[in-house]
Amino acid sequence: MKIEIYYMTGAGNYFTVIDNRIKNFDIEMGKKLAPILCSEENGFASEGLMFLNNNNSEFDFTCDYFNPDGSYGMMCGNGGRCVARLANKLIGFDKKTIKFFMANNAYTAEFKISNIKLKLPAPVSISEKSQIKIENDTFDYNYVDLSSDHCVINVEDLKSINVDDIGSKIRNHASFAPNGTNVDFYEMKEGKAHLRTFERGVEKETGSCGTGAIATALIANKNNDINFPIRVVPTSQNELIIDVDLLDITKEISYENIKVIYLEGNALLLDKKVVEINL
Repeated sequence: MKIEIYYMTGAGNYFTVIDNRIKNFDIEMGKKLAPILCSEENGFASEGLMFLNNNNSEFDFTCDYFNPDGSYGMMCGNGGRCVARLANKLIGFDKKTIKFFMANNAYTAEFKISNIKLKLPAPVSISEKSQIKIENDTFDYNYVDLSSDHCVINVEDLKSINVDDIGSKIRNHASFAPNGTNVDFYEMKEGKAHLRTFERGVEKETGSCGTGAIATALIANKNNDINFPIRVVPTSQNELIIDVDLLDITKEISYENIKVIYLEGNALLLDKKVVEINL
């Protein structure tokens, strides 16, 4: 079976995208294809597979997202910007803003000069600070649910953290059973949150994570008294800008008072090729 695929990056997060308006693959096929198409065996290792699906009466298009391990149903902020960029190129929307459906929620993408600004729903929940013990170390963390789970940890020396090792142990900790969690380590420097993320489903540190950047910005605002908009610098060094609109501007920022969240950053098409897959 031959499949045309697009390779994209959003702030250093890499993705494989299929124009599924042509193939009409179902979710089960996506789960089978993701481990294959995200592998280096096809010449490009990516951190997620996305289906760009047809529009409906309410949305300009819909999107399905799959992790490299075949797991399905989560939101990916950097992926959302990438699939919006590709949809605009392939479908040719004659408008500045488009609306799409992904991970059981509606999202809006605004096309700026070089960046895409993604509007996301308010967080489902943000926990108060808790502690988790990993071998001889104890970490303070906040848990953030954005329809993608994140354990967010403020550290003093980000470079010294073995993200793959500690991140894996926290990701699989009983506190987050049965599904596990993404793990975000951040350090505040010169008013910016510098971030390293261990991504569930990829099972290693990635160059960037959009929802991880949002979760980190929310916790930096909560615990470090950093005002929005907040700039987050992931491992890739491609900055992301996080901002919020409030339900009541006269009240303090809390997750209950957040109306929408904005995630702004680049989204680039790198390559297109045809691969042959044997299932």
